[in-house]
Amino acid sequence: MKFAVRANSDGLRLKVGPEIQVCLVGPGLVDSELKYNTTGMAEKMILDLHEKTVVPAETIARAIAYAMNACLSLLPIPFKGGRT
Repeated sequence: MKFAVRANSDGLRLKVGPEIQVCLVGPGLVDSELKYNTTGMAEKMILDLHEKTVVPAETIARAIAYAMNACLSLLPIPFKGGRT
């Protein structure tokens, strides 16, 4: 995970305090078209990594949906009765 992404998330978490929840999903190597766009010496390394550690994109999407759902379930939902 890029340090800047983590640092930005931590900074946001510290700045806003408990009013807003900050969630960072750092999936690692995601199955994508990247492996087909790499050439030269990096190509073998990327293909080897894909075989050993790749995470399907659908798994990442489910993790993000889970995190969003967990955060939303904690929020109070304002309700105004009557018709507009």
